[in-house]
Amino acid sequence: MREIKDIKLVATGLGWVGKGIHLFSSVITEMIENAKIKLVVTIYMINNWDIAKELINALEEGIKTDIYIYGPMNLKDFSKVIFDKFIDLEKIHKHLNLHIIEDKMLHAKILIADDSKTLVGSANLTLSGMEKNYELGIFVEDIKISQQILTILEELDK
Repeated sequence: MREIKDIKLVATGLGWVGKGIHLFSSVITEMIENAKIKLVVTIYMINNWDIAKELINALEEGIKTDIYIYGPMNLKDFSKVIFDKFIDLEKIHKHLNLHIIEDKMLHAKILIADDSKTLVGSANLTLSGMEKNYELGIFVEDIKISQQILTILEELDK
């Protein structure tokens, strides 16, 4: 059996965090800030400006960033503002690729850093998803798992 290098449970909700379970927002921040080459993120909904800024900072540091986003049909209010910001950034950052998925219901919440660290969970990139809801996920550092998920995501563009 193959050994996975690093695996962590992540959650939101005060009753779940602690006791060896890591906070979603902290793991997301750590993954984005420590990325050296590439980030891949799927977004169903985003209204958390802090996370959006972290992604923008990574872009400005030259990190290749692929964003798979469902919409823009489902985007409202602040999600639309953030979405429009990424549309504008794609025009000036050659290493930002937006994949707007309209013909399939993209509801997955995934963040992959440097093709080797993967966070998969139930939390949207919203204030509720990061602070109020009880959400659960898993962080895995494993190139094989990351590659399998990246292959699945690439199929969304076909």
